[in-house]
Amino acid sequence: RSLFTIIDARHQMKPDYYEKVLPKFFWRGGDSEQGHGQYTLDDRVAFVQVPQTFSQLEEADDTLDVLNGMMFNMLNNVRNRCGAVTSCGTNCTWQIPSPSSEKWQDEFFDARTKIEDTASSHKAFLEGRRSLYANSHSVIGVAKRNARYLGAVARWSEGAVQLFWVTDRKSTRLNSS
Repeated sequence: RSLFTIIDARHQMKPDYYEKVLPKFFWRGGDSEQGHGQYTLDDRVAFVQVPQTFSQLEEADDTLDVLNGMMFNMLNNVRNRCGAVTSCGTNCTWQIPSPSSEKWQDEFFDARTKIEDTASSHKAFLEGRRSLYANSHSVIGVAKRNARYLGAVARWSEGAVQLFWVTDRKSTRLNSS
């Protein structure tokens, strides 16, 4: 297995990024309350998502919710409790199988829609894997503003319709067989 980190070109990891993310991929066996036991890679963890933080953008001035405050400050904390955080595409580290694995017969990331991050998250959940949230500000970026941000929102909306369409068509084919 490998860990594969995706960071947008307009974002930068802080030095503590991996200190916050890597422990989420392991569990400690044995007597963990006493600090004993061996750490083991948890192959059920598909990915760990970190929130977006943007320089020179204050939450009080963020009328378009560029920070995705509701998503990162509330929803991902709730989703983390049940292992169902959705990847936002950037600031995310995925646990991917070895290239010799059967998983490499098909695409690993689901690229059928404009929101491959969400589609890939759903694919992992359907495979019985889970995701976690590292609620740290270990990545800082330059925010999309105004028209560029609204363009991204339009792309995400179109992608949601595409994801519904490809998922609906696949389930219809399965049910008619």
